Amino acid sequence: MGVERRTRIGPAIAVGVLGVFAAIWVTLAVQHRMGLTTNPLRIDRTGTAEVSSCSKSALDLWLTTSCQARVRWEGSQEAVVKRLESVRDVSGTTVEVHLRNDKRSRGSPATRVTTADFPFRQDAALVFVLLMGIPAVGLGLGFLIGDRLARLLPEPPPEKLVLRPMRRSGRKPGRPRKR
Repeated sequence: MGVERRTRIGPAIAVGVLGVFAAIWVTLAVQHRMGLTTNPLRIDRTGTAEVSSCSKSALDLWLTTSCQARVRWEGSQEAVVKRLESVRDVSGTTVEVHLRNDKRSRGSPATRVTTADFPFRQDAALVFVLLMGIPAVGLGLGFLIGDRLARLLPEPPPEKLVLRPMRRSGRKPGRPRKR
């Protein structure tokens, strides 16, 4: 028979928690890229935008592009500088834009300027599956990877057995026994 290894659960739990956070990050980025929401979309204004520069961010896993643009709304002559969200790099072009109003659950409206081709899909069931399923998969995979990593760590030294002098039980020292 081989030597029995002690099970370490700490690294597995730590990597599992990191897996949950990574999965939540991926979930939110994919949800943003797919335009998934639980609330109905309201387009408040439309217009055109002259895009000057675009960049991708790690926050959205490089799936969406954030652009600086001069937006001219319909019915207005003056242009305002806004941050524009797009699914592709549109720098140096003029694009159709929408001012989208997504009413959040806390009552505060979240407005954002997007290109006209930015996706939108209202599907509460899919949002629920994404928000519950992907972090659970991240936890499971993280736990398994952490367990494998814990096996690569060196075995801790064995605990030393400390012998203490034994006490007599039943009577106090120094008193004779009664017969």
